[in-house]
Amino acid sequence: MSGSGRRRVAVATVTAGAAVAMLLATGNATQADVDDPLVLGRSNWSEQTTYLNWHRKTYPMPYTGLAVVGQQAGAVFATNEEYAGTTDPGWIDGIRAVGNDRGGYFYGVNYGAVASSSQVGLLADAADVGVEASGDTAVKAAGSDVGLVAEGPVAIQAQGAVTFSSAGLVTVPLGASSAVVTPGTDVIKSSMVLATAQTRGGQVLRVTRNTTADTVRIHLAAPASQPVQVAYFVIG
Repeated sequence: MSGSGRRRVAVATVTAGAAVAMLLATGNATQADVDDPLVLGRSNWSEQTTYLNWHRKTYPMPYTGLAVVGQQAGAVFATNEEYAGTTDPGWIDGIRAVGNDRGGYFYGVNYGAVASSSQVGLLADAADVGVEASGDTAVKAAGSDVGLVAEGPVAIQAQGAVTFSSAGLVTVPLGASSAVVTPGTDVIKSSMVLATAQTRGGQVLRVTRNTTADTVRIHLAAPASQPVQVAYFVIG
């Protein structure tokens, strides 16, 4: 073959290679299988889990399509309505998980899942259970306005003891007719205070609120004949 002929074959080979690369980049290639490169823009399938790890350790995760493990964050999903090109709220989710059993499963040594937002940190919708959580503290909610909103025929159903930071015990000393408690929450004019004596020595007559100091004073009907323990609960 002449030199010009060899050059034409080489050019054709390079051109064909470039065409294949363009097919892979534009997603017009065949689906990727086990040990094949990931093909962008195409449906990739495998009967084994694909791992993206920041270290070499592999965790057994059967029946998992993709496992992402990071030192601080395994994966970050972000979106913005401005960049989404639409005002449809269905297209502005940072991450959306759908499953026949669980839409999403999160495990962490300290926190299984952390949700933060300027409006709603976590929104869950399900026919049966919207959110199922387990741990030393199963659900921890904090908000600048409302920490947790529950709606339904039964808004909150609890099995086991329930504790409130605005509830507690206070002792009215012998000979005193009142005691002041600091419930640790804002005390306003509409705050409701429940108070009942737990021991002998006196009876609760009424309560007064100090909205400036955020305290509540519990008054007895008469000076205590012995130290009186009173349980209180401040609501609202």
